[in-house]
Amino acid sequence: MKASANGSANLSMGTWGGSENIGLEFTASTDFVEYTATCASVTAGVASSNDGHVLFQCGKFIGTVYIQKVEVIEVAPDTPIAEPNWTDIIKGNEKCYYKKEYTCGDPQYSGEIGYAEFVNGEVPVNSVAKVANDWDTQFFVRSPQKIKSGTKCILKFKYKATAEVSTGSPQIHNEPGEYCGNTSAPGLNCTTEYKDYEGKFTASGDFHTVTFNLSVSQDVVYYFKDATFEIDEEAVTENDFAEDVMTIPYVDPTSVGIKSVKADEATGEIFDLQGRRVNSVNKGIYVVNGKKVVF
Repeated sequence: MKASANGSANLSMGTWGGSENIGLEFTASTDFVEYTATCASVTAGVASSNDGHVLFQCGKFIGTVYIQKVEVIEVAPDTPIAEPNWTDIIKGNEKCYYKKEYTCGDPQYSGEIGYAEFVNGEVPVNSVAKVANDWDTQFFVRSPQKIKSGTKCILKFKYKATAEVSTGSPQIHNEPGEYCGNTSAPGLNCTTEYKDYEGKFTASGDFHTVTFNLSVSQDVVYYFKDATFEIDEEAVTENDFAEDVMTIPYVDPTSVGIKSVKADEATGEIFDLQGRRVNSVNKGIYVVNGKKVVF
């Protein structure tokens, strides 16, 4: 392939029942260049089923990409594939949990993203029956470091719900709420008893956060605990939660009203709704001293 500018793409191989995503970086070139991407978890269904495919997505790229040839080469089953030296980068720190709730009330209110506080050793996430979008209610597990494209990841935690409901595959976000792409990891299949979740995937782009969209067709409360986030130890950086974490506290949307103030009346640090500290404000909703205000 060749491209008019440097860029990146999400390359997916598999079937519509399951696929693996790989991040592919490419450079500007007037000549065709050969690129290789390795899929380690796809099955024989890619070749034998009628929906086996290779999917190339580069919606964030601005320019033109020319693809001359696509070749799929099967690696012999006895060819060893190196297993990463898995290392947990969360290490029990509760600052990894975030949530957004679509709550009951008059009127119903779509909460903003913030820390998910523990109640009796677990994180509850409340959701009313879906009003508009799957992402009206969300649960986030945020890594203390940015995960680079192509990194193999394993996310594990325990979960349950007040009803037997299922969700789609998780997404990857930069900060919680900043969508980057999809994953090949499984969704949630909730019961009223705790289950173990394990989601393996290869990062299709740089990201910080794994995101589950939780809005379903009925009222439900989800519960999460004991998350671990494992990556290859060679990909671990020195970042930690003390240096690299969103600082916005979780604000319960059912107990905190929104009031209007003038910009010059605000005292204390000001954050946008994604938890980023700002020095100046435009018209909109911000968080000041843990409370949502309108400027």
